Amino acid sequence: MLKEPSAPCWWLLWLREINLFSELYGELFEPLKDKDFFSSFTLEGRTLSWSNGADFAPEFLMEHVACPL
Repeated sequence: MLKEPSAPCWWLLWLREINLFSELYGELFEPLKDKDFFSSFTLEGRTLSWSNGADFAPEFLMEHVACPL
């Protein structure tokens, strides 16, 4: 089970570049390859969301960031 990350860890997530290109496939995530559409995300709680219903769970994003829990 994942532990709740500390506040400094979440800041590392938002300040660090994460390459999600390999995850952007399929009808829901393909539109995120467009830079303008990708940058139109909103924050819903701790989740990145887009108007087409695509989102990335915080747990998924944390798996892609080297950050000690």
